[in-house]
Amino acid sequence: MRRKGCVYRTVNRFLRNRRGTAEIVGTLMFLVILLFFFSNVYLWHDQATREMDDLVLDKLNSPVEMVGSINQTSNTLQLNVTNNGGVGVWLSRLWNITSGYPSYQDYNIWLAGGETWEIDLGSPPSENATFRIITELGNTASWKYIVTSP
Repeated sequence: MRRKGCVYRTVNRFLRNRRGTAEIVGTLMFLVILLFFFSNVYLWHDQATREMDDLVLDKLNSPVEMVGSINQTSNTLQLNVTNNGGVGVWLSRLWNITSGYPSYQDYNIWLAGGETWEIDLGSPPSENATFRIITELGNTASWKYIVTSP
């Protein structure tokens, strides 16, 4: 009996003792704040990773191809840019690299999957040239024009 009363008194004293309550509550609040902070960082990282994966997937699913030809009737150089993928893409820039002097022309053309866009460049260059189209996602396609002597 005496022992049971001693345990009861000790538990009763422990429950009535208010020392250290502020430290415990403060520690719990700190842990809750850390939990919210790190869960938000994790969610932000997860969202950023998903967006990056979506961009890489769109880039892989939108390959472009460029083929050039000379129109014999008007003697003009024509480039045909085809989007071979299933995802549409914005064509952003056409580079003309002739004898080490590159020049470019900006475009803002939407090319849906499977579509072809024809670029008329006018008269063909008098020397060898490389034409390269760049999409907004970073895909490129190039075609080399080689001057043939008559």
